[in-house]
Amino acid sequence: MIRKGRIKVNGKRKKPEYCLREGDIVQAFLSVTELTVKPFIDLSESERVMVKKSIIYDVDGVVLCNKPPGLVMHKGSGHERGFVEMVQSYTENSDFTFVNRIDKDTSGLVVGAKNLIVARKLSELFRNGKIEKYYTIMVDGLISEDKFTISSYLRKDTERVKEDVDGKRGGKKAVSSFTVVHRYAGTTLLEARILTGRTHQLRVQLAGSGHPVVGDVRYGKSRYPRMLLFSRKLVIAVFNIDVTLELPVFFTLLKRT
Repeated sequence: MIRKGRIKVNGKRKKPEYCLREGDIVQAFLSVTELTVKPFIDLSESERVMVKKSIIYDVDGVVLCNKPPGLVMHKGSGHERGFVEMVQSYTENSDFTFVNRIDKDTSGLVVGAKNLIVARKLSELFRNGKIEKYYTIMVDGLISEDKFTISSYLRKDTERVKEDVDGKRGGKKAVSSFTVVHRYAGTTLLEARILTGRTHQLRVQLAGSGHPVVGDVRYGKSRYPRMLLFSRKLVIAVFNIDVTLELPVFFTLLKRT
């Protein structure tokens, strides 16, 4: 709501980190439906099992989940429910929220918070680059460099994100570093660390380099049934968290030699 300008201070939009001062007037433009407590969504038994298995860390209000592919993070845009609503229902905690997100077809680690205090702390850590995020990715083609970095500017354009070499067209800077894990006959397995959090960042930058993510039908041409982009590792030093997941089985289903 702050991002969309529906909460104002003294009649003006403010950033989330703005500290309120004595005498400030805060306006929240809420609809009647938003003020009504909404019931938890109903989960099928299979959905309950899925959510239970997805929770891989739950300590001091911080929750790490392994999101399955094909599931949106939040409801909306044609989706009646998202992963966050499912976790809220399973835990019976309407205060639960995710402080970062990954694409519908991307799978792997996402960071959640059980309450607002922890959510604020985690959001601040994300903004200040204090949370390390690593992805495992299979891309089309062979990459010769063992290590490389892509720095560019990304901007949203209708349903796609476009990449520019500079920010003259309103794009936001995006920086990603990559390390080659293995080269196969026609694909390359990469580990990536994103140093900024932009929409479709890895997908757009890799496609722009001529090596789109395998299974990415939006920015590539691959028709592989799964997008091979996996949020595999998270390091949050403040909370003594260092978690690495096993690579999903669908990565090994791609024929590689």
